[in-house]
Amino acid sequence: MNDEWTVETGRRTEGAAIVGLLAVAAGTATGTGAALFLVVPIVGFVLYDRLTSFTPPNVVCERELETAHPVPGREVTVTLTVHNESEQNLPDLRIVDGVPGSLTVVSGSPRAGLSIAPGDSASFEYTIRSRRGSFSFEPTTVITRNVSGSRRAHRTLQVESPLDCRVRPESYALDNHASLVTGMLDTARGGSGVEFHSTREYHATDPASRIDWRRLARSGELTTVTYRESDAATVQILVDRRPGTDVSYAPSGLTHAEYATYAAEMVAEMLFEAHHRVGVSTLGDGSDVRLPSSGEDHRLALRRLFAAIDGAGTKRPDPTAVADELVETLPNHTQYTLISPIQDDSIVDLATRLSAYDRSVVVLSPRQPRAETDGQRILLADRALRIDDLRRSGVTVLDWDTTEPLRMALEHRFGGAV
Repeated sequence: MNDEWTVETGRRTEGAAIVGLLAVAAGTATGTGAALFLVVPIVGFVLYDRLTSFTPPNVVCERELETAHPVPGREVTVTLTVHNESEQNLPDLRIVDGVPGSLTVVSGSPRAGLSIAPGDSASFEYTIRSRRGSFSFEPTTVITRNVSGSRRAHRTLQVESPLDCRVRPESYALDNHASLVTGMLDTARGGSGVEFHSTREYHATDPASRIDWRRLARSGELTTVTYRESDAATVQILVDRRPGTDVSYAPSGLTHAEYATYAAEMVAEMLFEAHHRVGVSTLGDGSDVRLPSSGEDHRLALRRLFAAIDGAGTKRPDPTAVADELVETLPNHTQYTLISPIQDDSIVDLATRLSAYDRSVVVLSPRQPRAETDGQRILLADRALRIDDLRRSGVTVLDWDTTEPLRMALEHRFGGAV
């Protein structure tokens, strides 16, 4: 970064001086005064430029983000304000803001030409589209010229305004929404919780508070009410990052892999808030598996895993082998949340294979709704058919429209189940 002004001298006055000399020579050779008359303003312009000083101004830039923690794919308005803290007028001030190279400007421009009086300020706006990750702006370039344009000064200013598009639990109040993800779980065991599960034959050791008195009065049959257990569930999150998920069908430019990773991170945090045991497998990275566990150390380890994920993986695992290995490795009561765009039949095979083992499976599928070509429309139609196949196989599918915040999508689908 350049902390000082760099001043350059142009050739504009040199050209004017040459024109003046030619006019003098022409007037002398012809004996006419018209050519000599032209010399007067030219000489005045050159003398003004030579006798006046050029002092680079004191300029301060401030950048304001509409939000510093957007969800991936959101448009964020950036406002850059330039303060002229010097005592000189700035008739020609040019600004180029340092947009992070991996982000896209969707409206406006990070370049501006401004004119600022002493002590005044001027602002301009442009809009970028966020994507998953943490980003820092490049230095802002400031260029100014003197009135004659013969001297040019430029410098770069580092304006700190980080943009963090990762899951930040403290920003999402996940404890208020953890029950939404709990609604995705299937606790099939009867116990001493609070939600009705079933009735069974009364045993002498059952407490009187658990007797179904209404049934006893109606039929004379003595039965005991059981409830769903409130024990923590064990959940393995499967993130689809196989080759081919690094594409996008939407103008946002976010890939299927980015949406899947973001959703997996959000769901994992919600499950931790609800005190469940959570594990993660990334399909496409071979042995990149974290077995279900709990505790803050495990939570931090999963956060580091998500932070290290970049783009799609390089391996295309066999779905049958993956399902068989998971069932063999993890406890029988493990539930699976598969996050995938469902681009091919392999994901259907994986989910139905796990379901055939009598495992609870929920598929969360990010959908980028805008298809602009016939090829994209065909791919989305094929995806819809695969979702129908999954649901007919008894697999719960949440078809997440990515234009809707994930929290709201979970609330619409599972809010009534908690």
